[in-house]
Parts: sequence; C-alpha cells; structure tokens
Amino acid sequence: MSEAEVKLVEEQADMLVQELLSNRGVPERVNYAVGVLLDDADFSSEQTYLRGRFARALAALCGFGTVAGLGVTCPAVDNVDRELRVAPGLALDRLGRLIEIRREQCLRLVQWFAFEATGVEERRAELLAARVADPDNAGQRRIFVDVSLRFAICAHGKTPAFAAGPFNATDYVVSSRLADAFELTIDLAPLAAGSPVEPQSALAPLDAKLAELAALPDGDRAAARRRWAVDAALAAWPSSDPTDPTRLPKLKEQRREVDWLKVLLARVAVPIVQDNDAAPPLVDLARNVVVDNYLRPVVFNPMRWQGA
Repeated sequence: MSEAEVKLVEEQADMLVQELLSNRGVPERVNYAVGVLLDDADFSSEQTYLRGRFARALAALCGFGTVAGLGVTCPAVDNVDRELRVAPGLALDRLGRLIEIRREQCLRLVQWFAFEATGVEERRAELLAARVADPDNAGQRRIFVDVSLRFAICAHGKTPAFAAGPFNATDYVVSSRLADAFELTIDLAPLAAGSPVEPQSALAPLDAKLAELAALPDGDRAAARRRWAVDAALAAWPSSDPTDPTRLPKLKEQRREVDWLKVLLARVAVPIVQDNDAAPPLVDLARNVVVDNYLRPVVFNPMRWQGA
C-alpha cells in the first residue's frame, strides 16, 4: 500500500478489524465478578467480542455485498450536476460488518471531475489515461468510475470526562457515541484492455456446478450434492495468513489494495468533453450518464429471489 492508503486504513481503524484478522489466540469475553474494578478497556473488549462473533457469523454464512436496496441511478432530467443517487439499503463488507444507509444519498459527478482535474498531477494523468471510446457516439469518449460503499466509524456527541495523560483537566470531554456510519466513494474503474466493462457474475461457478449435477444419473446426484456441500465448507476457511487483508475475497473490479474495505455498488459510464489530450476531461452535459448496477456482489437470499 502507498503511504496515503495506509493512512486511510489507519483513519478507519476499528478494533473489530484487528480481532477478525488475528491469527493468534481465541475470542475472549470479559469475566465479571463482584468486587472487580472495570475500566474503559473492559467495556471496549465486551463490545468487540459481541461485534466480532456476529460479524464472523454473517461473513461465513452470507459472504459480502448488497443485502437489500442501494440501487444507484442518475436521472436524465433536471440533473445539471449529474448527481448519482444511492437509494437506502443494507450491505455486508468482507469482514461481516453491516453497512446501512437510511436515506437517499447524492454524489455529484460534475464536482468530482472538476476536483480531480484541478488536483495533483498524478490524478489528472489518471483521468486522461482512463478515457475510452464511446461506441454509441462516434468520435466521443467516456470514463468509467465505480461507486463503492465503505464502513466508517463516526464519533459524535460530547460528554465530560477526566483527562488522561500527563496533565490535569476537569473540563475535558470525549465523544459519547460511536456511530456505525458509512462512506460513499467514487474511484476510476480498472478496465481490461479492449474491454471497458468486464462483468463478473458471482453466480457463474454456481451455474456451472448445477449444470454438472443435473447431468448426473438420479442415483448419483444426491451423493454428489452432499460431497459438494462438504467440500465447499472445508475450503471456506482461508489457508493463507489471516492477518493479510489481501487474502480476503477480491473482485476484478478492485483497483487498489485498500479497496478490500469497500463494497462495489455500481459502475458508471460518464461521457466527457475532451478538446485535446492535454486538457483535463470534464463531464459532457449533452449526453446521458449510464449506470450499471449488475457488477456488484450480492448476498444470496433464495427466499427473496423466489418472491417470498
């Protein structure tokens, strides 16, 4: 990771991450007894244990991705800023943490492109390199960006506390609540050469296996299905170092190592105005933005998919 990415991970620090990526020890609960003095570390450990067990179960049972909602749209009418609108919904990240959006969110593509175009030279160069031809508009270009969701902790509220450290203060305050919040990001999409959109179906291995099972004789199918289920469970636990974030499930859509923290929501084709190869690309307001919601990973829910 670059220094900036490491800093980003540190800013999003969560005790739960360290607990779930540890390859030593076992989960520990606080042991309460009459007469024992408790401090903040005990209560933090209690929360981490409960959150860790819940997250581990969700990650193992459900995987990661969109659970419900979180559709991304870009209205073509009365949308001068080319706002991407993310609907309320729920997702699971790769550690099993729930990420919830309770009301519609907006991301303004025009402002994002303007900021990137006037930023550091490296970012401007990436924008220029990301241009691809628009097959629907001869001679025009577009840029693909990814909309992703990440779990974030938001400290808020103030409550009095005695200051800690080599000083004395009785008017010290600390945050009274830690909100399980979220962060929506826009990143340039990693594209394969000659393939602007590279769909990756999470169901492709399942479809292939179901076709294989369907071809077996009736007498062999039940035993083969049982072996498949057991083999899947045996292979589910990672054999590599659990403390290495790169061993977590990856998508082809990931651009950087730090993206393992994110859940992909949509890939967006943004039409751009490009007069020459030196000027920064800006959003072309004469053409529509196209949003693809079908690259995202989803949490399999057979009852809902059957209309229940």
